[in-house]
Amino acid sequence: MLTVQIAASANDPEHLMLIERPVNGRVAVREWIGEGFGSPPIEREYDTVELYRLIEGASRQGRRVGQELYRVRLWLDGIDVERSSAG
Repeated sequence: MLTVQIAASANDPEHLMLIERPVNGRVAVREWIGEGFGSPPIEREYDTVELYRLIEGASRQGRRVGQELYRVRLWLDGIDVERSSAG
């Protein structure tokens, strides 16, 4: 799983996402929204392109994203992030 945390903005709360490996262009995500992350996660399924645009959009808004966009792209393309960063 890939963990992505997106900082809050004036109009949107903080997000914490646990992103599964993609299957046929779709990806399952468990997402916590708001402060504390004490509530149960929201389980969603995204198209990989849609999810990348959502995360990239947060970065473009100046929100801190807890993963490099390149690493998110590799993950959503089905590339083993740990193996690709090691060598």
